[in-house]
Amino acid sequence: MRFFNINKIKALAVDIDGPLTDNTRKLCINAINTIRKIEDECIPTILVTGNIIPYTSTISFSIRTSGGMICEN
Repeated sequence: MRFFNINKIKALAVDIDGPLTDNTRKLCINAINTIRKIEDECIPTILVTGNIIPYTSTISFSIRTSGGMICEN
């Protein structure tokens, strides 16, 4: 059962540190698969982190997100 209408979602912003990675910065495969499903629905994913641009852009490239990035506090 869905609690939201996926057709009304314009973008998804997600924090990298915690939701997508563990404390050693290893990516969570389940989270990546979910993001790819969201991207397949033409919903851009925006990555959010306090980390530097090269780290954030590498993660974005690796998991193929199409939204922007919010990084470097």
